[in-house]
Amino acid sequence: MSGRAARGEYFTFQVGVWAARAPVTDVEIRFSDLVEADPSATPKAIPAKGMTCFNKGGVNWDGSPFKKTVPIERGKVQALWCGVQVPGGIEPGLYKGTLTVAPAGLSETVLAVDLSVAAELAADHGDADPFRMTRLRWLDSTLAQDDDIVPPYAPLSVDDFTVRCLGRSLTIGRDGFPALIRSYFAPEMTRLQTKPVPVTAGPIQLKVFDEAGREHAWTPSLTGPRLGQRGPGAVVWEADNCNGGLLMRVEARMEFDGFVDMKVALTAQSDMSVADIRLEVPWAPEAARYMMGLGRKGGTRPESFDWTWDQKKNQDALWIGSVNAGLQVGLRAENYSRPLNTNFYLSKPLRMPPSWWNNGRGTVTVRTDAPARRGAKVRAAVMTASSGPRTLRRGETLHFDFTLLITPFKPLDPAAQFRERYYHAFEPLDEIAEAGANVVNVHHATAINPYINYPFLRVPEMKAYVDEAHARGFKVKIYDTIRELSNRAPELFALRSLGHEIFSAGPGGGYAWLQEHLGRDYIAAWFVPELKDAAVINSGMSRWHNYYVEGLDWLARNVGIDGLYLDDVAFDR
Repeated sequence: MSGRAARGEYFTFQVGVWAARAPVTDVEIRFSDLVEADPSATPKAIPAKGMTCFNKGGVNWDGSPFKKTVPIERGKVQALWCGVQVPGGIEPGLYKGTLTVAPAGLSETVLAVDLSVAAELAADHGDADPFRMTRLRWLDSTLAQDDDIVPPYAPLSVDDFTVRCLGRSLTIGRDGFPALIRSYFAPEMTRLQTKPVPVTAGPIQLKVFDEAGREHAWTPSLTGPRLGQRGPGAVVWEADNCNGGLLMRVEARMEFDGFVDMKVALTAQSDMSVADIRLEVPWAPEAARYMMGLGRKGGTRPESFDWTWDQKKNQDALWIGSVNAGLQVGLRAENYSRPLNTNFYLSKPLRMPPSWWNNGRGTVTVRTDAPARRGAKVRAAVMTASSGPRTLRRGETLHFDFTLLITPFKPLDPAAQFRERYYHAFEPLDEIAEAGANVVNVHHATAINPYINYPFLRVPEMKAYVDEAHARGFKVKIYDTIRELSNRAPELFALRSLGHEIFSAGPGGGYAWLQEHLGRDYIAAWFVPELKDAAVINSGMSRWHNYYVEGLDWLARNVGIDGLYLDDVAFDR
């Protein structure tokens, strides 16, 4: 293997492994240091710790490290894409080392690696030229993987067991579940008020009923909920409960915008049968006027609502609320995976949560509720997510996870919004000025942004347009999202080598170029005939999100874009 790199460049290359005589279950890659080859020079090296094989793992979309196996079918060739970070301060010269390819159960192959380092210093690791493939390292980026807040949100605060975010509060009960949720948004949504509006009318509860219909109440641990991380952007807590036959572990995280992630694990202490395990969420009358989700279009909340799980429909969340106070509940489990965008909604069926779905026995109902006894707190609506009867074996764990979105999120600023007047097309700035607009949405398939979701191939033209717009007092937003990727992306085949990590499985087809070069096993997406721009669908949550965040940062620093035009987005949280 031989190559040439500039100082500071992130040099990428690939190794092809041909499973000529037998299938390969996995391949390991090992790197040595690359050492200065001139024996008369003082020994210098490019360390192996700065080398990686992207096919073998990296940093996932959520910031966690992961590893992958790389199986190869008999007769197939697998590309292994590797990267080497050349130090910026290293001396030019020829650096030599080895790369070992070790298929599982087979003999190793040791390849000599010669990397000639030029005196040239690569700015920004070489990212200005996408065809150098230096941006592959963005797949493992941790940029913005933090818990910092963004405007206009405020840092989270904790008072005893009440967590406060912008305009809302959540009080943690002894069992670790939300005991009370409130909103401080005024009805006109332009300000906060001191008097709270109740969102829930009581605690959110997970209830267990035996075959005789008796509820087995939970006993919280003596310590109650235990607070961990406390802001500014996230507050984390955990709690343990038992009811004799079951242990319940609660791990929760609330973020600065009012998102709450509840991970609830139930573990059986002995073999047992239950009639139902159900989640009950009670809404207060002030926060129960409208409803949307689980297949129902937005509108006035019905008196009664019934729903069952359907794998063909990516439905797993329900919102009930009013303008200034509401709550969305999403039902999840350990196998959750975000759906594809709406155009390709049916191409990735819902992963049925084993806990809530329970082989078709799970249901969700919403009922208008009246207090059962005089003096009880009035509840306008109660959502009940029942999982139905089941038998649990000793040691078996079920994950009754759910998410909450406490709405609304932030106050409106009508004056600022009316000051922004949008022009929804890429046109000469004189024409835009004549129309009275001051914000331009530059779609794809235009002169400066021709290829969908890869806005890096007309950088000088885009920067010139943005600079002129800024000189006139305009702002420029561009179309750039995650959903699909143009076949013009230089990294296309490197991403393809990662299996289904970046691109979804599918029937193939589409534009002839895709069929000729990708073969099968992809989903053909947007196509612009005039530009021969043919896209393929992304898989959902993957390292491509890391690349995307890095790409936005690069565009903001090097082009000066002011924002994004998002159309039918498919982001993870």
